[in-house]
Amino acid sequence: MQKRGRIGRKAQITIFVVIALVIIAVFVTIFLIRSQLAPKIPGTGVQPTQVTSQFEDGIRECVRSNAKDAIKLLSQNAGNPEPELYTRYQDIQYTYLCYNQLSYEACVNQDPFIQETFEREIAVIVEREGKGCVDQILAKARGNGFEVERQDARVDVKIKPGRIEVSYLQSILITKGRDRFSFRRFDVPLASNLGLFLDKTNDIVNSEARVGDYDQLTPMLLTPRLVIQKFRVDGSTLYTLRRDGEEFRFAVRSFYLPAGLY
Repeated sequence: MQKRGRIGRKAQITIFVVIALVIIAVFVTIFLIRSQLAPKIPGTGVQPTQVTSQFEDGIRECVRSNAKDAIKLLSQNAGNPEPELYTRYQDIQYTYLCYNQLSYEACVNQDPFIQETFEREIAVIVEREGKGCVDQILAKARGNGFEVERQDARVDVKIKPGRIEVSYLQSILITKGRDRFSFRRFDVPLASNLGLFLDKTNDIVNSEARVGDYDQLTPMLLTPRLVIQKFRVDGSTLYTLRRDGEEFRFAVRSFYLPAGLY
């Protein structure tokens, strides 16, 4: 009888263990199902919903458009929207990147860190002009019943060979009921010849500062589709760089010869 009692207790313990395992398995299954049904939040590795895709596309297009406008504007005035030193020819303004008002002396480089200047100025324009565009996108989200929280925006720009990388950094949280969508960074790459133009501009300015001239034929032969045009007007040399529909222009005034000597 004692043996049968011990066997009965063992059977009861085994049943209790099995029941406990089943209960644990049920809870684990419920937890996994609920986690799969939970609202998806972009940035956590899950696929964004159509709402987040449209929102991200809208802001990226806003940044892309403003960045293109900024690059075109700055390329026309050598990175300085309001230059103090410039000359005009045929109603076109050329900003001096190397200048000396004295005769017979080499010009002085006016912007030794021109790439950093362009990166900074592009960022300033995109941040300023992008605010209104992003405001409209957020207003539309509010009109669709979303609550919007955001922090101040910041823009980073990196000029690299063949491209420009623009990053629009702004923490934005959009909520509607149980749905929550968060954003922090919008990266916008742009194909551009600006990096090439700045490299050649540095070569031109350094040559003009040394000898008062620049041989543009060699870089044109070595770089497909690159055109470097230069001509002298009243003691200044005006440069225009072109490639694939893009243009960059500036002026230098080096080893100036008084009137009648050139």
